[in-house]
Amino acid sequence: MAVYNLPHAAASFVNRVSEIADVTSHLNENVCRLLTLVGQGGIGKTRLAMRVATDCDDQFDDGVYFVPLHPISLPEFIVSAIANAVNFQFRPREDPKQQLFQYLREKALLLILDNFEHLVDGAELLSEILEAAPDVKLLVTSREALNLQEEWRYQVRGLHYPKMNETEQLGAYSAVQLFVERARQVHGNLSLADEQVAFPISVKSTTP
Repeated sequence: MAVYNLPHAAASFVNRVSEIADVTSHLNENVCRLLTLVGQGGIGKTRLAMRVATDCDDQFDDGVYFVPLHPISLPEFIVSAIANAVNFQFRPREDPKQQLFQYLREKALLLILDNFEHLVDGAELLSEILEAAPDVKLLVTSREALNLQEEWRYQVRGLHYPKMNETEQLGAYSAVQLFVERARQVHGNLSLADEQVAFPISVKSTTP
């Protein structure tokens, strides 16, 4: 059974069906071993990465591991962050990076490297990992691309929301779903249909 250390999500995951399918499809391709989810801060890159990893963890015999990089200030600490995530203990008086490479060489696993944007200067380490460990894949979240030859990129955009003149089937929009979910945390009996009746959306006509 695969091992993983994905953090528990505090809230449910709002519909991103097409994005989940796209990212999963890329990870399933043998030639895609480094996939970067690129997008603005707070757009949902981390949640998307964790959801995809949960859905495909059975493809990685040695597990899926979440590597939080936000606390790290310098690229030279990436090696130790990965080692901590996979529970690997370094031996004294030996090069830590080479030890990590040797450990990963025999593994078939997925590493989720979260919040890489401030460590882009150390991105070359990821190329070295891919070369040393042929059955390891990397799923990265970052506000900017890593600009590595091996990198595949997926742009994560905001949730879908209706335009001002689109009042039908509001519940089908992911942004509205998120709003309703959060509103129900305060008002448990909130109904989108009832709210539309009580506060109908008025769209001003542009016809003369």
